[in-house]
Amino acid sequence: MKKFLEFLMSLFSNKKKKISALPLPKDQSEIFLNKTLGLWMHTALSQLVNDSVFFEMIRVKKRENTNVWWMYFFNENDYGRIAVSFYTGKFGASPVNPDVVKWMRGRMETSIKNGFAVVAWLTADDSPSVNRSSAVEKCTHARNVVQLFGDLISGYCVGLELEETTPVSHAAAVVAELRAHTNKSIGVHEVTGQTAYAKIGGVDTMYYQYGFNKSVSQIASETHSAKARVPGIVFIAAEYHLDSTSLDAKGLGQAALTAGAQGTGCGR
Repeated sequence: MKKFLEFLMSLFSNKKKKISALPLPKDQSEIFLNKTLGLWMHTALSQLVNDSVFFEMIRVKKRENTNVWWMYFFNENDYGRIAVSFYTGKFGASPVNPDVVKWMRGRMETSIKNGFAVVAWLTADDSPSVNRSSAVEKCTHARNVVQLFGDLISGYCVGLELEETTPVSHAAAVVAELRAHTNKSIGVHEVTGQTAYAKIGGVDTMYYQYGFNKSVSQIASETHSAKARVPGIVFIAAEYHLDSTSLDAKGLGQAALTAGAQGTGCGR
């Protein structure tokens, strides 16, 4: 009888467990730029990224002890046109493709099972459809991402280099839309050296871009000055080297952390 009960218990325990978002780490660690390796982590949800490349991304991310995965949820031309979209047509206005949504969720679930908290970057730069879109369409996209993928998402970033695609008023509307549907972290990423969008009400994280070819001392100094401009929110040293796994990148990441950054995006 005891063995029979144990057998029944094993049947129940072997049922597929529901995958849910991981808690967002307080010290985000990502390696999203890898020019030499040809691995652009933002593009993991593109159907142009085949499974062998996706699993190589996982292997490298594990080797580098990362704990988050920053993923685009719409991209047209960034990273050599590695497009990401779950729409059947126009950004933020056309119906969604359920097959693509299912496929994207599968990749997200695999990422979570491998220990990475997913941060949804709603839009990329170099995406003309985002530039042309209205605030309503951008908000519809944000709402779609929350409703279709929110159970697998640990945090949000409104977009990459927002000045290039999204007026401040549109970004503020997107943040308000997200806040109406989630209590998870909402961040912004801007062009080099800028922090204006981080002052939008409801934003709690700054994904800061330093630019490239900076020294350790320059990264440290800029971290202090940029943090002072956006007090009271989480400051992530997001972008500072094109090869996140290099020794140079790791040195810059450590300099940012020592200066007060609460996470890194290009190695540490």
